[in-house]
Amino acid sequence: MAIKTHKLAQTLYNIKENFNISDELITQLINSTENPEIINNLDRFIKGYKIEDIYFYLIGCLSKVELVHGLKQEQLPEESKNNYKYQVPDYLCIYKSPEDKLQNLLIDVKSVKDTSLVYSFNKKQLRALYNYSQQLNADMWMAIYWTKLHVITHIPVAFLINKPNSKLKFEEAYMKDFSSLLGDYSFILADKNLFVKTTYKKIENDTSHIQGKYGSIIKEEIAIKKNKYEKIEWLHSAILDSIFKLEEVDVQNNNNYTTAYSNAHNNIVMMKLTSLILRVLVMTHGIETIDQRCFNMTQTYIKGFMEFIKVPISFQIPNI
Repeated sequence: MAIKTHKLAQTLYNIKENFNISDELITQLINSTENPEIINNLDRFIKGYKIEDIYFYLIGCLSKVELVHGLKQEQLPEESKNNYKYQVPDYLCIYKSPEDKLQNLLIDVKSVKDTSLVYSFNKKQLRALYNYSQQLNADMWMAIYWTKLHVITHIPVAFLINKPNSKLKFEEAYMKDFSSLLGDYSFILADKNLFVKTTYKKIENDTSHIQGKYGSIIKEEIAIKKNKYEKIEWLHSAILDSIFKLEEVDVQNNNNYTTAYSNAHNNIVMMKLTSLILRVLVMTHGIETIDQRCFNMTQTYIKGFMEFIKVPISFQIPNI
């Protein structure tokens, strides 16, 4: 029954993601299963699959990842999972180690609700994942998506099993994060300030430009030093808004054009590349409509923007 439930839930999710069909038809398909477990828990299933997809796209664009692919999570006999002997995780990853060697890694993805910054786990389930990884002679990590902060941390399952309790706070997860081994890194943003110049034009019924405070945004420019502005593209603007707070200091009007000058500052000391990718995508596309192309393009724009404003990077060494 557990395998059939998983298959049906996955099929309904794939239909919902890949076909433009009405909610009414989805409801009919759900009810036609006559499976109370799916009917009562489909929202939870769909949310879980969506988080797994987001994670899949995100890890797939990290520089140290050679390959990542999903594992078919169907296992027999069913007692192997029901008795917590083995559990197949979500993904197999092959990455390049600091010694330039290819390493196998098993990853299971979990999310924390946007109302919490504490990950609660079942040690019996983690032990089953760990047992499976030992048979394959591979490391086993938990990828934890902290929904409230748009942050993903990677924690070895062995560390979680050996904790005296079954809870992990975000602060501890961030300090013990292994994401840097996959090519994730942090931008050092302390004391970084910019100057921003935004040109608006009043255009009636305009649908070809982003709308702003004084009309259609015709052009946005930034400068590290005052009066040395360079034009940026619309996705660069989203990156800017994801990190900095803009304080308007001057406004000039010239016929139909308005030019606003702002100082951009931030209260963020550092931010991970993966977190910034997620922030920008949430702002520009909505997390529900993104695909691999969006992740790759956003990462490229972020790297170029950070190089332009001369932001240093740091690879975190996990404190574990």
